[in-house]
Amino acid sequence: TSFAQGFGAPVYAISTMDYGFFAQDNWKVSPQLTLELGLRYDYEHLPGAAANANLTTAIGTFVPYAGISNAPSDKNNLGPRLGFAYDVTGSGKTVVRGGYGMFYGRITNGVLLNVLLNTGSPNGQFTASLKPSAATAPVFPNIISGGTPPTPGSFFLAPNLQNPMAHEFDLILQQQVGNGTVASVSYLGALGKELTNFVNTNLAPSTSNATITISDPNNAGRLPNGAVYVVPQYTAYVNKSFTNITEVISNVNSNYNA
Repeated sequence: TSFAQGFGAPVYAISTMDYGFFAQDNWKVSPQLTLELGLRYDYEHLPGAAANANLTTAIGTFVPYAGISNAPSDKNNLGPRLGFAYDVTGSGKTVVRGGYGMFYGRITNGVLLNVLLNTGSPNGQFTASLKPSAATAPVFPNIISGGTPPTPGSFFLAPNLQNPMAHEFDLILQQQVGNGTVASVSYLGALGKELTNFVNTNLAPSTSNATITISDPNNAGRLPNGAVYVVPQYTAYVNKSFTNITEVISNVNSNYNA
């Protein structure tokens, strides 16, 4: 159904430095109330475009996409933590516990390596995908060899790229209902913010639609059998020197409640 081949030197190395600082302490406010308070700071130092020696040596013969030189730095990752335990009656039989925190993840080195390699430069590295109908598609099990490789794709980091972050919180009511028996009910929640996403910015606006008809005679509650959907199809690129120009961006949110 499709063919993919990588071009360019397969060996490349990068390094990142991660910094984390935190302070946390436990306070017994009263015989019935205990607090756990803390603050953490996280910083991931990303390698900039200048770290790609292959790209910088090719700059004279290659016109890179403008965003390739972006080197974002997310330095505002402060994460407060708050936890409490409250003995409602003072007898130890009814307790309410809760907690909240902000937690930061990383832009993984796999993503960073992919961005620094896939600049579209002939001295970098990229993967070309072809359909069997393409003029340059090889006959299996052959590969593309010699000549000019297919049009490359390119990746770049958004200038305001953020580390992924999650708000996590819980609330628990615990009740002793007999000797050695405890019943509890709890709520857990997590809100993901600024999660990493990949968006192809090189797709030209759609000028036609495709009609898709669902054929699923053994339908088990999914899309209705025979349903017809009309969707836009994208067949052209804005910048003809590239296929995809993929921006790594922080624009996905998520939520979990239990």
